[in-house]
Amino acid sequence: MDFGIGLLNYHGCWDDAAFAEQHGFATAGFVDSPLLAGDPFVCLGLAARATTTIRLGTFLAIPSLRGAPTAASAIATVSRIAPGRVFMAMGTGYTGRDTFGLRPIAAWKVRDYARDCRALLAGAAIRQPVGSSTQIAVDQIVYASAKLRPAACAASPAAATAAANTAGAPSSRFAFFSVTIRPSPASPAACSAFGPSPAT
Repeated sequence: MDFGIGLLNYHGCWDDAAFAEQHGFATAGFVDSPLLAGDPFVCLGLAARATTTIRLGTFLAIPSLRGAPTAASAIATVSRIAPGRVFMAMGTGYTGRDTFGLRPIAAWKVRDYARDCRALLAGAAIRQPVGSSTQIAVDQIVYASAKLRPAACAASPAAATAAANTAGAPSSRFAFFSVTIRPSPASPAACSAFGPSPAT
């Protein structure tokens, strides 16, 4: 059994991630709640420099707090510092949105956000709500490919998957997707070796 630690992005939390690593913890996650904690990606970068083996990622990134290109660029930057041990988990937003007086977003929006982040990390273009096309250049920013997998935070994997496809379902509040970042040569051809493009 592996153990992980969740951190609230306070000053020095990156040192606590290093302490956890020294004591056998496998994972350290950083929350995404701007009115309660610091920026998760800044803390992830500092934790990446302070550690060598522990897996690092978001617990959980909230789609409405930043666009997919911003999130993909941020997690790819951290992955460059700590290749092979970075993940990006996403959620519908509980405290991350509740502190703004907002309800959690529908799980299908998390699914689409995860798909867009994965596409950008693979060097593909995504369609923005305004209709324009955005792409992160693989040879400049993205140093990793990603694989999307559903994960359960509520009842079961089946329940989480069902919630991800049902807008506004009660259980969708706790459904999330995890994107595991794996290092690869910085080229579209190399990224395609990890699987078909998720852009479509």
